[in-house]
Formats: sequence, C-alpha cells, structure tokens
Amino acid sequence: SNLGATSLPEAIVRHVADRLFRLTPQDWISRASRAREGVRGAREKARAAQASRRVSGSTPAFPLASYVGRYQNDGYGELAVELEGGRLTMVFNGICSPLDHWHFETFNVATSEDPSFEDLKVMFASAGDAWPAAVLGPFEPAVGPIEFRREGLPCSDTRWLALLDGRTAPTAEDVKLVA
Repeated sequence: SNLGATSLPEAIVRHVADRLFRLTPQDWISRASRAREGVRGAREKARAAQASRRVSGSTPAFPLASYVGRYQNDGYGELAVELEGGRLTMVFNGICSPLDHWHFETFNVATSEDPSFEDLKVMFASAGDAWPAAVLGPFEPAVGPIEFRREGLPCSDTRWLALLDGRTAPTAEDVKLVA
C-alpha cells in the first residue's frame, strides 16, 4: 500500500537496475532520505509562513451554531457543517474533519480522517446575511477555492434570532439541520 509514503520500493528498483545494467552503484536510499528531508523542511517553512499571517485574538463573526448547515456545489456535491460538543465539524464525501477557528471567518482542519485535509483552511462568506451563505476551500490545488453555497435557511423558526444575538446558548435541538 502507499499509506506509509515510503520511497523504499523505488530505491530497491533503482538498485536492481544499477546492478542489472552494470551501472555505477548509487546510494538510492540516502538520496531518497535527503529528498524527504527537503520536503519536510519546505513543509515546515510553509506552515511557519502561514502561521505568521494568522491574526490572533480574532473571533468568528457569528455564534458557532449559525455555521451549521448543508452547503452545495454542482461539481463537488454536498459539504455539511455540524456542531458537536461546542466544535464545528466539516463532513465532505463522508470524511469528518473537526474545524478550529483560525482567524476571522477562516477555520482550519488540524486533523482529519483523511490526511489530505489536514491543515486545510476553509472560509465562510456571509454577504451581509445574518448567517454564513457559503463556504470556500482549496479542495483542488490547481484551481482557486471551491465555493459551496448554503442550501435553504439555517432554521425555520425564530429561535435562531435569539441564537444569533450571542446571548442564548444553543441546545441539541437548535442545531439540527432542516430538510
């Protein structure tokens, strides 16, 4: 399997090819190790640069319960945002990823069931609404952020107005999704 992200199979193939074609032997394992260290170093630099752009002390524009909902994209399907134990969770293609507030309307996936989502930043957009109308995320590295538009209103009754003013704590009943 490729889950271990090891370069050992390629190093073995290259070593065998060197011997088979009577080439000057190379230390393919050391080369792979140096390349991996270079990637790790670049990754750490990128994380440090990203962290330096973070605005500390900011808070989300809305109570967390107002982010809960289903967001839709015609090409990528549904992205759901849930509230569990006072923490937002993103569910995309069946993959659950807790969201931590990063800054302003940006949330970070620190850990995930799928490692490719780790350190993914998603941003909520409201366009002046009383709740987020969309969530954007860099799900494809070759294109700009993918936008998922909110489906329907977050709730069908006035209890949400009390939640949105920030003075009322949501209950489990308040954060159920409306079909």
